[in-house]
Amino acid sequence: VSVRDIESNYSELLYKSYCVIGIVLIAFVIYAFALRKLIAVPMGSLNRSIDKSVDNLDFTENLEYDGPFKELDMLTDANNNLYRKVHQELERQAEFNANVSHELRTPVAVMHAQCQLSREIAEKNGDEEMLESIEVFERQTSRMKGLIEQLLQMFEASSGSQMTSDKVILSK
Repeated sequence: VSVRDIESNYSELLYKSYCVIGIVLIAFVIYAFALRKLIAVPMGSLNRSIDKSVDNLDFTENLEYDGPFKELDMLTDANNNLYRKVHQELERQAEFNANVSHELRTPVAVMHAQCQLSREIAEKNGDEEMLESIEVFERQTSRMKGLIEQLLQMFEASSGSQMTSDKVILSK
């Protein structure tokens, strides 16, 4: 075996090694891009959909994933179940706020109307003592009406997409 044969075999082996390394590297890059397309792109899309839903407080639209990975499909299903529950809670909260609004405003409106009627009767009869009592009752009824309005505004602000920073005065 001559030195020339050894050098030739060495050069050929080195060339084949570099070719194999190049092919493996190219295969790895292709595989990485395929994984990116199969995982990262759908994950980015899901993330944007979630951000959009959270920003708008709109949980009515389901997320969609049509890919080969069962884990991402399970994650999408879990998010859709969470969306459904959040949407149901928001609906219940809106219904509760409407009921509270009606239940609180109605008695105060009746009391206010009774105050006005009583005031008219007391004025006709010239009953100053009764007028003073009615005046106190009217002030307290107006105060209660204002508190109810502030409370309802807080409910609306907490359930809406924007929070307001209005002062709520609970005592006078």
